[in-house]
Amino acid sequence: MATELVRSTSLTQLTICLDHEPKLRRCTLSVLQITVTVHEPVVWFKDCVSSRRPSRPCKNEDTVQEERLSVLFPLSVPPTLSLAVSAANEALLAGKMPEMSFEGVSGAYFLRDTGNQIVGVLKPNCSGRVEDRVDKSTTWRKGVPAEAGYLRECCAFMLDHGGFAGVPPTGIVEMVHPGGSDGFGRPTRIKGSFQLFIDSTCSTEDMGPAKFPTRGVHHIGMLDLRLLNADRHSGNILWKEDTKQLIPIDHALSLPEFPEIGDIWFCWMSWSQAKIPFDAESLRYIEELNADQDAAILRSLQLPESAVTTMKIGTLLLKKGASMGLTLYELGTIAACPAADDSVSDLQRVSINAIDATNSAESPEFWTDIEQEIDALIMQRLKNRTAKNIL
Repeated sequence: MATELVRSTSLTQLTICLDHEPKLRRCTLSVLQITVTVHEPVVWFKDCVSSRRPSRPCKNEDTVQEERLSVLFPLSVPPTLSLAVSAANEALLAGKMPEMSFEGVSGAYFLRDTGNQIVGVLKPNCSGRVEDRVDKSTTWRKGVPAEAGYLRECCAFMLDHGGFAGVPPTGIVEMVHPGGSDGFGRPTRIKGSFQLFIDSTCSTEDMGPAKFPTRGVHHIGMLDLRLLNADRHSGNILWKEDTKQLIPIDHALSLPEFPEIGDIWFCWMSWSQAKIPFDAESLRYIEELNADQDAAILRSLQLPESAVTTMKIGTLLLKKGASMGLTLYELGTIAACPAADDSVSDLQRVSINAIDATNSAESPEFWTDIEQEIDALIMQRLKNRTAKNIL
């Protein structure tokens, strides 16, 4: 994503890339005046920005002032996200700093409006936890580089077509910090994701699943299978009591790079709703999924082809399994590792077999083999179901 460097000693610029279309559009706005020595919780700005000051004063600040409120949002972006970015921008200009959240592993920062209400969640690519912030070769889980989690946050939103699973609107941002690190007064650039903050009652780990709507559980589970989400625990699904709505968040560990698709478990597999058959609406949605179109979206975000392969395998499993009558739970038993077991999942095992036989995950032979292997796994689940019914 190319953007023009803007010289400034007092302003920060955000470049927002938000679109469901394969080609990202962008808009820029200058937003933030930072004093890192005062606000101790905001460790991201300390860790990710050089402490060296520009070697010479920045110029053309008048030009920056004129353009700092120039915002161009794509038409497909929900108005709620546009309003959140505008509100955060106003508060940042007023001196309200981002606040670090100490939950999770991907380094999130809350952005507030001038009324002190949280409006957005920022996840920079160089945050993470402690030593993981520095070493970009670090992975939180197998197949997910630490610096790439923010991209996966946006991928989850862009692949949640029509908001079917309820992923909060999310975009890619690039923050341009005026501290400078190249010795020429040019600002440091930091990319990250910006997600609309959703006010919720609690997370699903704070209550039993009895109240959860079956449709909501299914929609989230369908997305998790497509992304082969490696971090779907009960703390990453929010619950809104007033609307009886489930909201999936924290998708930084989705789309692990193939063949590292075995370290997966889904919290919804222990919920009774997962064993109920898909309704007609869900089956239509699954039938209309187009893995090739989704692959184009992932490539537009520069995800590696190995992550695209993961999505295509997960989508293939979902489409085939649903068409043959498997439940969400049964599909989960194919994609997830056995509980408290270090062995690979059935899906990873057959995927490795297919790549060993064809030497390439990009060959037509690989996809022929993987389809046959998935068909066999589905038939086995159907046989298991029949055997249980007989007993």
